[in-house]
Amino acid sequence: MDRKEKLNSLKYSIINSIIPILIAFGIGAIAIILAKENPLSAYGTLFYRSLFNIKGIFNTLHFAGPLILTGLAIAISFKAGLFNMGIEGQLLSAGFVVAVMGNVWGELPKTVLVPLLLVVGVLVGVIVAIIPTMLKAFYNVNEMVVTLLLNYAIIHILQYLTENTFRDPTSGYVSTPRISSNAIPSRIFEDYRLTTFFNTKNFFKCDSFKDL
Repeated sequence: MDRKEKLNSLKYSIINSIIPILIAFGIGAIAIILAKENPLSAYGTLFYRSLFNIKGIFNTLHFAGPLILTGLAIAISFKAGLFNMGIEGQLLSAGFVVAVMGNVWGELPKTVLVPLLLVVGVLVGVIVAIIPTMLKAFYNVNEMVVTLLLNYAIIHILQYLTENTFRDPTSGYVSTPRISSNAIPSRIFEDYRLTTFFNTKNFFKCDSFKDL
């Protein structure tokens, strides 16, 4: 591929990335107008509070952690020509198990517990992903359909476990028992939510696994 073809390919890639974003903003603007609000004011507040001040940037990185990790995870399967639509179920499953074990193993020191839970989360995600993988390998079942439908099954299973088997009876809302502070990575700065493991924070970002 010569230089001109590479530039054209890059140009189309950029356009294909920007157009869906603009469409999403356009649809959002229509919804805001229907709510009798100013879309420019709403979007201005959104961008300012998330990107144009220090606290907003750090908090954005904190909450972007799950998206960063799931994006990296799904990119690997896409690169292999497989369509893993079950990343949501894999993420929720890993988050649930880590939340429960973060309470059970809460007495372990943070230097041991945080890496241990990270490994546990990865293993749980892999185990969930093995189900459609085996169906694809041995029965040639379409992985897109299986992984997509598996999300709904996992959500309902975790909802049942959260509301019943692993529900915290002392909590005023539906949740698993509170995660030990030793299971949560330390913040880089005291006033901001961003931690040293911000890109893996999807497993640790809440006190418990709540409200599926």
